[in-house]
Amino acid sequence: MVEPCGPQETPEPVLAPAPPPSTAAGGSERRFSSGEKLLLIFIAVTVVLALGAFGAMLLGVLRGQPEPFPMTPTPDHRYLDNKELGQPDAKVDVLVALPLSGCQGPAIEYVAKVAQAYPQHIHARFVDFFAAHGKAEARRISGGPPCIAINGSDRFTRPSGENIRLGGPLDEDYTVADLRLALQAKLNEAYGPNAPQLPPPGESDESAEK
Repeated sequence: MVEPCGPQETPEPVLAPAPPPSTAAGGSERRFSSGEKLLLIFIAVTVVLALGAFGAMLLGVLRGQPEPFPMTPTPDHRYLDNKELGQPDAKVDVLVALPLSGCQGPAIEYVAKVAQAYPQHIHARFVDFFAAHGKAEARRISGGPPCIAINGSDRFTRPSGENIRLGGPLDEDYTVADLRLALQAKLNEAYGPNAPQLPPPGESDESAEK
């Protein structure tokens, strides 16, 4: 075999492509899917919001929270159920057929006060509207709703000419001032110039002219 003469070119060796760094180290590259990314974002946002809420709560505690609005207890006058005040032969007869544990306490208290102050002129009887006998009495007078009946009627005409019913929601359908005027009108009819003058709501009996 004849060898070619002259200089010979040595071919460069062919190298295999280098693997990725992670492959070369024996590991694999971790890629998150879109669902996993959304989950991570959600967790991060939740943590931030929770920290913000905790910080706000802590700041409120440090500053001092305002005291809650005081609740006025509902007066309970059920001890008056089936009770009578004043003399039975008084010419002004009052039937109070109201919820004795409800919000009409000022009206109940006013009737009780004047019946005790003027027992010879005013006779008052109290029944709890929430009881069966109370509902029966109210039905007899008003047809069903709670009421205050003076000489058998729960109707009263204000000086302005407006006709109202005693027994509806207090300070909406009627007021304690209306109740006082209604009682005074019946006293004037029954006793004329000898009628006692009832005190306005909130005033003591001593201030009334007798």
